[in-house]
Parts: sequence; structure tokens; C-alpha cells
Amino acid sequence: MPLLGVLADGREVAIKVQYPGVADSISSDLNNLGSLLKMLGILPKGMRPAGVLRGFQENTLRVAQDELLWETDYHREAEATMKMKELLSDEEIFVVPTVIPEMSSKKVLTTELLDGQPIEHVVKDDQKTRDMIGLLDFGACRDFNKSFTDEYMRVIYFAAKQDREGIIDASRKLKFLTGEEPPIMNEAHCSAVMILGEPFAKPGPFNFGAQNVTQRIHELIPTMLKYRLTPPPTETYSLHRKLSGAFLLCAKLQAQFACQPMFMDLYRKCGPQ
Repeated sequence: MPLLGVLADGREVAIKVQYPGVADSISSDLNNLGSLLKMLGILPKGMRPAGVLRGFQENTLRVAQDELLWETDYHREAEATMKMKELLSDEEIFVVPTVIPEMSSKKVLTTELLDGQPIEHVVKDDQKTRDMIGLLDFGACRDFNKSFTDEYMRVIYFAAKQDREGIIDASRKLKFLTGEEPPIMNEAHCSAVMILGEPFAKPGPFNFGAQNVTQRIHELIPTMLKYRLTPPPTETYSLHRKLSGAFLLCAKLQAQFACQPMFMDLYRKCGPQ
């Protein structure tokens, strides 16, 4: 819960102050966790080869450490907030708080105070209101190389088209797959991508409240763990965390809107040329 204050000019502000020692403990805590996992052998069974599993675990811990350190750097969050305010300046549905730079630092973030309400209250609103809501965590913002986003968008594009060969080809270029996987792995990977791509596969509204994506993906995980030959691209860890959060938010709100037209428009404007 942020502290509240009033500036000399009368503006109300929210002040986020970091608890002492939080950032300093992240690296040591995660290093200890990694050592404990190796010692206890708490790893998915059946994955081959063992080096892939170690790489997956090490990548996960490293990315977790990087992202936690990012989110404790309030100077970085302030810069991301100001950048997103500029990028979304023409979007009427987004309201981004103004950062007060002279009252912010690496461990203190001061922004204008905005009115709002808990998401638990919003779920009771009308369908139109629930469909338009978007939440952004500026502390979790990060940039991606266009070469990565181009290939990732190609994966989503082929998922929207239900093109399995296209998914495999784009996944290999993205380094999700090596090209040496057995057919059972390619099939499981394609199925998982197509399940996640369902919101983009139909031109009409997708009902996020009526889907069972989590259950169907969970059924494919044992196969993908057993036959995966390479850890996923490092960039996908943070991207998938954000996408899963957005998906779960839409499910909680029981949102219904057409994703395909939005994606295809974005693909034409920003996708691979």
C-alpha cells in the first residue's frame, strides 16, 4: 500500500517506498534456492537430456532474478512509466499516472494519485466495462529486439491460421525447437501453441470466461518436458508471464472481445516485413 501525500502546489501523490534490504536479498535467496533444488533433485521426471533440464532450471532462476531486480529498481519503473505515458497518450481508455522525478529515486517512486477500484469490484460491472479494462505493471516493462518479436508474431500468426507446419517452422526459427525433436514433441508443441492461439483464431468475440486452456495445456506438459531438446528462448519467460497474467485477468473479468482483428491489424503494421 503506497503512502499518500500532497505537494506544495496541491497535487495529491502516491509514494511507493521500498522496504530496506529487499533488493539486496534477491540474488542470495535465489542462489540458495537453486542450490537446494539441485541438492534435493526436485526436478520434473523423465525429461531428456539432463543438460536441457539443467539449462531450463538455470534460465528460469536467472530470469526470475533479473526481473525481481528490475521490479525493485524504481528509477527504471519511473522511466518505463514515463515512456508508456508517452506511447499511450493518444489512447483514450488508458490513464497513466504522471511521475514526479524530483521526488523519486531507485528506492522511492512518487506519482500523481489516481482514483481506482479493486479488480474484485470490477467483476460485478457490466460486460462492456469488463471488456475494455487493461492493467499494466510498469515495473515489469521491458524491451524486446524486433528480430525476436517478428518471429514470435509469426508463431501467433500461424496459430491463428491453424497452420501446424507454419508453427513448427516459426518455432524453429525462434529457437523453441531444434528441428531434431521426435514427432510426438512436435505434435504436443503445436497443440499447445494452437490452444494458446485460440483467441486469435476466430474473427468474432472470444469468451475468456468459458475457456479451459489451463487444463488442456497441463495435459501436454509431461510430453513436452520429456521430449524437449532445448530450453525456451530467454525472452519468452518474461513475455509469457505477462501474457498469462493478461489471460487470467480476462478470464477473471469474463471478458468477451474479438482478438483476431486486433492482432491482424498489429501484424500488418508491426510484424515481419
